[in-house]
Amino acid sequence: MKIGILIAGLVPYGAEMAAIRLAQGMKEMGIDVSILVTDAPPLIRVENVPVIPMLHGEKLNLFQEFLYAPLQYIRLRRQSV
Repeated sequence: MKIGILIAGLVPYGAEMAAIRLAQGMKEMGIDVSILVTDAPPLIRVENVPVIPMLHGEKLNLFQEFLYAPLQYIRLRRQSV
């Protein structure tokens, strides 16, 4: 089973730390899990869990996001195989 935890940013605050602890717990249980970060490059390091930046820290408008979505899908498919 593969699971992705989607979160806006990876900074040392409440929801972000909960997502990290959840991912690490799932990893210890043998579940294949990754953290997907949408807004900015991760500010903290996560051990034993892959962190996949989605937008590379760029702020995109709605049209750019529409064009960028297929590329992100291809990128995620390559990493999940």
